[in-house]
Amino acid sequence: MRCLYVVPQDPITPNFVGGTSARYYDQILALSDLGHELHLWHFATAERRQQFQRYAQSEPAVWEAVERRCRSIQLSQFSDTETLICRGLGRLRSLLPPRLPVFRWQLYRELQKLKRQIRPDVIWAQHFEPALLAAQHSNPPVVYVHHDWLYRIKALRNHREINPEQKACEERLVRLVAAVVSGSASEREEIKAAGARRVHYIPPSFEPVQLDLNQAASEDVRLVHLGSMVATANREGLLAFFEKVWPRLKALNLPLEVVGDTSAAPPKLKEHLRTVACAGFVQDLTKVLRPYDIHIIPWEHSTGTRTRLPLAFNHAQVVVATKAALVCYPEARDGENCRLVANLEDMAQVLAQLAKAPQERERLSRAARATFGRCFTLKALLPRYEEVVCGVS
Repeated sequence: MRCLYVVPQDPITPNFVGGTSARYYDQILALSDLGHELHLWHFATAERRQQFQRYAQSEPAVWEAVERRCRSIQLSQFSDTETLICRGLGRLRSLLPPRLPVFRWQLYRELQKLKRQIRPDVIWAQHFEPALLAAQHSNPPVVYVHHDWLYRIKALRNHREINPEQKACEERLVRLVAAVVSGSASEREEIKAAGARRVHYIPPSFEPVQLDLNQAASEDVRLVHLGSMVATANREGLLAFFEKVWPRLKALNLPLEVVGDTSAAPPKLKEHLRTVACAGFVQDLTKVLRPYDIHIIPWEHSTGTRTRLPLAFNHAQVVVATKAALVCYPEARDGENCRLVANLEDMAQVLAQLAKAPQERERLSRAARATFGRCFTLKALLPRYEEVVCGVS
């Protein structure tokens, strides 16, 4: 099958901040491994294009893998501001079927051109705007890779009410496309409830890392938080952890290491970060994610996909998270391969218990690693991708 693979803004790599870029990359691998012909279209602003190029140059092996798996690659650049005429055309387009807005008329026209040149059998659209562009016409069928309900995450990020117009637009979009792929099992159910025709749950996948699990867990344990402060869930979740949980752990003298770019942290969070170890962005996570350490995920809302969970399981860490944060993953089971708490106020007690129980940490770590092998590798997930493609062909 000939697939036009549409990606906005971020680099295509398993090593960029957040989980979005990793999903771009592992889904290219999946579709290629299934034998489909891929034509990549990546669009970005001038600033984000430079960032994209820097990553491509700094990770030649990753970019070579992308080039090897794509029959053609089209890299486009667009301006954040559109002309008055283009804005008018975008508004006019939203009055016609399927009654979806066009935010960037330049990209709309470019997609029409690419469709004529490539004649794809399917468009695989990563994120909201690519799917919005692709769904303007009924052919070819569109697979929308749903990363988040934007109306929800924007409301949480800005501490305001949900925008009903944004919500209605997103729900209309999932109903119009041929299929939706979500990395969240809970959002899959919400997308179904919104009236989508076909919805598939496919979590992120990663290459298994080499670990030495021959040694038993010891009393030497630390807490780890992974993720860039650009992401709302990371930023808000870690701040809540410092305010609600960290003071209750002071007597234990547990070390906490924050891994990821912290430059986007707000002033109040930066004050807390000065009191703990901050590793910054680390490309090789085996250097900072030790087996049997405790990996905290303190986000208190059920939004999107927590890419950190399969990463932590891959590195045989003990994940302690709120139930809301991991409701997206049915593979995460309290007491079996991780620990889940109802709210942050309950997290301190669980962390204190685990810190003093090396055998229990070892048991949970080994179970987490086994779960990773069964559920979060590309080989394990390929049949799910094939089901998506077969359903729209």
